Amino acid sequence: NRTNTGFTMAAVLPMAYAGEKPFPKPIDNVRAIGSFMTNAFHVLVRKDAGVTSVEELRGKPFATQPIGNVTTLAFQIMLQAYGLSEADLKISRGGQNFGANQLKDRKVAGFTATTGYPAAAFLDAAQTIDSVFLGVNDSALAKVQGINGGFVRFTIPANFYSGQTEPVNTMATQSMLITNTGVTDDEAYFITKTIVENLEEIKKVHGSVKHLTPEFMANPPAIELHPGAKRYYMEKGYL
Repeated sequence: NRTNTGFTMAAVLPMAYAGEKPFPKPIDNVRAIGSFMTNAFHVLVRKDAGVTSVEELRGKPFATQPIGNVTTLAFQIMLQAYGLSEADLKISRGGQNFGANQLKDRKVAGFTATTGYPAAAFLDAAQTIDSVFLGVNDSALAKVQGINGGFVRFTIPANFYSGQTEPVNTMATQSMLITNTGVTDDEAYFITKTIVENLEEIKKVHGSVKHLTPEFMANPPAIELHPGAKRYYMEKGYL
């Protein structure tokens, strides 16, 4: 209750509801205004590293992000789905640019980030060094979702990044605007209405929301809509 609105990713919500670290106790007083952006799970590896599947990352140097980051959580869960853990790799940690630079300098076989797309670090790396994206197969995704329901199937379209001639079937989690339950229905309705009615202006802010629609906003995973937001979406036929 230090604030009444904020942004989070859907993958954080199951952890919050269960009171898993870093949350000291279960949290159940949050609701969604809507989803805003898809954060795609990227795993880029050097072609000359000889890695063609997640299983082949075993024993390889690999760059992920600091503990507590959603990217780190996504990568840990994905490894678990393939029967691996970070202990099976030679892990280094840093931001997206750190990972891209490590890859370009051939210090790691690959790097990862769960981020909006196209992501500058992956654009840079893919343009600089022959590389390939690793996907997440259906079996592994089902295991991921069994651990954390905040992840969904996502496909990075072909030719989105340099040298990426085929679609990449991966996973993603959505960024969303949330409120606590102290926000009244009328307040949540007003916030939702204001955003939707100014959506074209919002799309100019960042490429990751370029294709944002009210229908996408109205269907956030892993969380209930605030009743006020739901009322607006239903009135306008978006739900």
